[in-house]
Formats: sequence, C-alpha cells, structure tokens
Amino acid sequence: MNSRKSWVNKPLLRNVIKNNLFPAKISLIVFFGFVALALISADGTGIGQLCIGLFGISAVVLTTVYPCLIQSYLINKTKSSMMKTIPLQSRCVWFTNYLAGYLIVLITLLIEGIGIIFIDIARSYNLVFSGNILFRFILMIFMLLFIYYTITFLVSSMAGNRLGQIVFSIVVYTLPVVLLGSLFIFSNYLVPGTINQFETYYIYVVFPLAAGLEFISTGNLVVIIHCFIALVLLELSYYVYKNRDDEHIDEPLVFNKIGIVLKSGIVLIVTITIFYLVLLFSYIDITFGIKGMLILLMVYLIIGIIIAIFVEMIFKSQYIYRKLLIYIPILLIFFGINYFIANSQYYKTLDEVIRKPSVAGELNISNFENDGSLSINIEHDQLLNLIEYLNKNRDKIHYQQIMNNNANVYFNLYNIDNRGNYNDTLLQYRFDKQLFIDYFKNQEKSYLNSDNFENESYLTGYYDGIEICLNSNETKQLYQMSKDQNIVAEDFFNGDMLELSGSSGKKYNLKGNERIYEFLKDEKIIGHTKFLEQCKKFIYDDTLLTDENSKIFEFIKEQLNIETFTLYNNEIELIEFDDIYATFSMNITAVGEIQNYDISLMIKLENENEKIIISSINRKAGE
Repeated sequence: MNSRKSWVNKPLLRNVIKNNLFPAKISLIVFFGFVALALISADGTGIGQLCIGLFGISAVVLTTVYPCLIQSYLINKTKSSMMKTIPLQSRCVWFTNYLAGYLIVLITLLIEGIGIIFIDIARSYNLVFSGNILFRFILMIFMLLFIYYTITFLVSSMAGNRLGQIVFSIVVYTLPVVLLGSLFIFSNYLVPGTINQFETYYIYVVFPLAAGLEFISTGNLVVIIHCFIALVLLELSYYVYKNRDDEHIDEPLVFNKIGIVLKSGIVLIVTITIFYLVLLFSYIDITFGIKGMLILLMVYLIIGIIIAIFVEMIFKSQYIYRKLLIYIPILLIFFGINYFIANSQYYKTLDEVIRKPSVAGELNISNFENDGSLSINIEHDQLLNLIEYLNKNRDKIHYQQIMNNNANVYFNLYNIDNRGNYNDTLLQYRFDKQLFIDYFKNQEKSYLNSDNFENESYLTGYYDGIEICLNSNETKQLYQMSKDQNIVAEDFFNGDMLELSGSSGKKYNLKGNERIYEFLKDEKIIGHTKFLEQCKKFIYDDTLLTDENSKIFEFIKEQLNIETFTLYNNEIELIEFDDIYATFSMNITAVGEIQNYDISLMIKLENENEKIIISSINRKAGE
C-alpha cells in the first residue's frame, strides 16, 4: 500500500487527516450542542428542526472548506515545490489528499446524520427515518458528498490564491441555483401567460441536491447521472493537478486551459442577475413575438459582453476580444435553452388547461375613458379559438400593462368551482385594444351582445361612479330597453358601456344611451339602492352571530334545541329586494359542545322607522 505505484499512501493519509481536523471538530461541537438543547427543550421550540438546518449548513461549509484547506499547499510556491520532491507518484499524492478530505467530511456528516435520526426517534418528529428511507438517507450522504466535494476539489486546484478558491467554489454552488431560478424568472418574459411550475425533471437534472432529496423520498435514480459527471470531474481534477503552472501562483487562476469554464460560470451568474434587475426596474415594452424576443436578446447580449470583458480584465487575460467569440455562443446557447424550455412548458400547460372542462376565460378591458373596467365571460367552448388567435399574434401580446395607452385588455383563464365562481388564475395575457377589435371583427358569431337577463332576480353595478341596484321589475324594464342592441368591439372603448352583475353571478354589458341613463337616475332606483346598502351593512354585522339576544341566535337555539354554541358565518347571498324589503340567504355553522350543525337561513329585512330590522327568519327550503 505504501509502494510508489499505489493510489494511497497511508502515512501521508494519516498525517493529512490529523493536521486538518479542526473545522470538523468545531462542526461536531456546535451540532451536538444543539442536539443536547433539542433533547432537553420543551416541545414546539423548533430546536430539533433547527438541527436539520444546521446539518445542511455543516454539509455546505465542510464541503467548501476542506477541498480548499487540503490543497492549501497549492497556493504557496514553497510548499507546492516541496510536495513535488516527495518520493511518491503525483497520482498518489493527489488522490491521498482527495481521500483525506473526503473521509473527514464523510465521517463528520455521518455522525451528524446519526444525531438527526436519534433526535427523530427521541422526540417523535416523524421524519420517517425507517426502512428503505433510512438506508437511502445514509447512502445519499455518500453520493451527494462525492458530487459536491469533487466539484469543489476541482475548482480549488485550478485557483492560485485563497480568494480564487473561495470565489470559484461559490460559483459552482451558485450556478445551478441561478440556472434553475432563471427558468422560473425568465419564462414570464419569454412566453405569454404566466407559468408557475416546470417539470421536476429539469430541477433534478440541473440541481444535484434536488435529485438527492428525491432519491431519499422516492428512490428516483436521476442522481446517478450526477455521480457519473462527478467521476469525469474527478479525472479532470487529476489532469489539472498534474499540469498546473506554479508560476501563476498568487493569481486567481493558475490553470488557464479550462479556466474559461469557470469564467463562463461567473459571466452567466452576473449576466442573469443584472439582466433580471434591468427588466425589473426599467420599463421595456416586451412583446412575445420575434420582435420582442430580439429586443430581449440584444439587452441580454450587451450585458453579457460587458460582464465578459470585465471578468477577463480582472483575470488579466490576453486577447480579451477574441475570447468574446467563446462567451457569445455560450450566452446564446443559454438564452436558447431557456426559450425552448419555456415554450415547451407553456404549450404543455396550455394543453392541460384547455382539456379541463372546469376552465373558462374572462376578458377584462381597462378603459380609462370609461373610468373603470368591463369584462366579458368566455365559455370553455370559445377558448380554443381565442387562444389560437393570441398565439398567432404574439408580437401584440405584452408582458406588462401598456403605458401611454387609453385601454388595456387582459385575458385570464380560471378554474371554475361547482358554484360557478372563478378561482385560481391559470394563465394571463395582456394586449391592446386593436387586437381585441380585430379578433371580434373576424368572428361569425358575436359574443359581445349580452345574454337574456330578463329573468334575473336583480342587477347591480355602477353608473357615473355611483352604485345602482335594480330589482326584478326594473331588470325586466331595462332588458326591454336594451334587447335590440348590437354591440361591437369598438363600443367597449368609447366610454358609453355599462357592466351589470346579475343574481346568477353572470355579467352583462350594455351600451348606454339617454333613455337608459334617465332610467338609472330614477329616484326610486336611487332610493332602494341606499336601502339595500343599509341592509348589507346590517346583515354583515358580526354582532348578529355573537349577541345571544339577537333574533338569529334565538332562532337557531329554538331550531336545534341546544343551549351553548358558537355561530360562524360561511356565506351570505342576496336573493331579492324591493323598496321596503330585502331577502338574504345565510349559511351558518353552529359549533356546539358535542357536535357541529350546518344550517341555511332565509332572512328578510325591512325598514321600520328609519331602522333596519329582521322581519322574518326561515330555514331554507329543503333543509
């Protein structure tokens, strides 16, 4: 084992380990200090969970520190020359040093990992350290340490001073996070809509830690890919060690032959960060067609080229502008990969959304001339045509609100719950009024004219900045005034449109005229609108459910035949109203000492001597 041809020299291995135990000892002392606190502390203090975080910090710090510490002789000309005089093959010296640091960190993390398992058992945190998961957890310590330690060992051997070792180590840890984060951040600038998640495959391929955690949880073997890459990097590490040029010691980078890889990582990290900040804090009218993408690419390349020049100047490189021929393709490839992944994920998300029968759309028109907004419901069977049209006109779809424009149109795709309410915005598009007008001009059937709202129990909305409420009879009168209207797309931008909401939850758009305006200003409508506002204020008052002397409280006590309970309001809905009364449905949960009760009430309110009172309470039909 001690022969000149062996891979490991035992005396050298023992000596390197013995002289470099200090960081590991500090890590163990701090970790088990917290373990002791976790065991003696009360439940709920979170110290046990803190130990898990401390384990992760320890892994990152030790994996970064030890490759630099073990190879510290490489950044000292005297020590580096002395090591070359040792009567051992360079391969043996290199691997012995590699193995020494790996074993120190491995044993430290295994001890701390066993400590976490012990805490889980002792405090019943239920981290599920049992069976196959326990085995995979221990195995993952070996594998992830091999991956990250090898990467850091390689970049440390390429550096010529301590600053270079630290900076390059940070780069290799940060680059996967930045690349992964850029997928989420830049997708909003590269494709219309908003994509909130990507295939987990991308995460596992880019981020070894994510692949390792997935292996612990499910046994997914994607992490093996990273292990094979680490083997290649280990071989590369020996090549760098053997061919280092000691003349450049004290400079950040000693080994320049593959130094371009590290410098490219720095360029990408800084470029992505600055590019995002530029997009975040400056106004660039980004559209999603070819024109918009070329503008983005130009901004991105200009930033990248400037950063590349600065990086080369810092490293005192020669032929700086020639090296731009390397950096520019790298920047282009990265931008292209982001664009490809964002588009593939966008179309996949879109396909999944369209297939859901519970999905519908809504067009919102922010009309500044009308001092408000209007909306148009797009049913599921109409979605595909509109989305295909938008995708063919991506140059007219904008990332953000269009400045210096008197109208913006937003198209939102929503999930619809079983009550018909719009929840969870799935995708959103922004475009200008001309695209809206052009689309509806080409439709054989107009979706702009409102459906028949004659049978709605009531309508509510705003006219001239004031809320208006129409009862059933007034709703029928308004329908007769507007049923023959022919609304075209341009009408939504001339300031004469009205949006009213019906008792069914549907929205209706009407074209205003003198007759309709006079009708809406009728004193009777204004009067019961004020009455209804008072009724809403009364019915939403929490004291109705907390005051034991209230009519609602007494009614429920009588109906359920219970004495002690607490009431919670689940939902209130207006059913109908007139000049002198308003009827609301109220779904209530009564929490008793033994069980809970759900009850639906119909509550009628009236005005008595300028005061709103409850005139009747009944259980909802079918209860």
